[in-house]
Amino acid sequence: LPLGRLANENRWAAFQIESIMGYHPAKLFRYNKVKDEVGWNSLGVLQMLNVKYVLTLEELPHPAFEEVFTGKLFHNGKFVNAKVYNFKQALPRLFFAEHLEFIPKLTDQLSEYRQQGFYPKDPAIVEHSPQQIQPHPDANAVITYWSPDKIEIKVNTPTDQFLILSEIYYPEGWDITSHPQWKIHPVNTILRGIYVPAGEYEIRMEFVPDDIRYGTFLTWGSTAILILFILAGNFIKRKVNESHTKTI
Repeated sequence: LPLGRLANENRWAAFQIESIMGYHPAKLFRYNKVKDEVGWNSLGVLQMLNVKYVLTLEELPHPAFEEVFTGKLFHNGKFVNAKVYNFKQALPRLFFAEHLEFIPKLTDQLSEYRQQGFYPKDPAIVEHSPQQIQPHPDANAVITYWSPDKIEIKVNTPTDQFLILSEIYYPEGWDITSHPQWKIHPVNTILRGIYVPAGEYEIRMEFVPDDIRYGTFLTWGSTAILILFILAGNFIKRKVNESHTKTI
């Protein structure tokens, strides 16, 4: 999380550093609502967005943050003094819900995030009638592969769980291709949640929206038709040449 004058800086992308401020003024509706109407003053929102560090040009006197580095940062054409703070209450990118609460309206969800003490695991806010879950200390989940359009997760849990992934929820396009019967649910307004039955699983989540499916089909289809036209043209040309040779 870059603060103050660093909020609109987009150089982090060049170093593969993810910023919750984003790199483009156009943002997803749900994310923008949380950003504009709740903001980053909620420690719970920082936790659910997987914030680990805060970068600022000023002092940050707050017990939840610990200064871990001070150095020079190239900003607006010159080097300035900057500080990196570790967020001591950070949550991992994957975590299990301890309790689910049904809050269907977006305005009510945003009100929850403004409450002091909001914790994204307990309760995790969902928009569907929640199923029964049994939190267990031995449940674990790790990301084994991550890319912008595919995520692979290994889960081992002795009880039924609701797994929360700190990735932005999309209503369409993302599917659990390893377990097509499972569904991705919106949780805490902007994150993804999956019900995971007791057991050991390798979960694969992929982004394959309809326009990409159709585009792939059209691309390969048009390529095949083009190849057929080329082959047909060569065949006709060869037949014409053979007929001409016989005539001579």
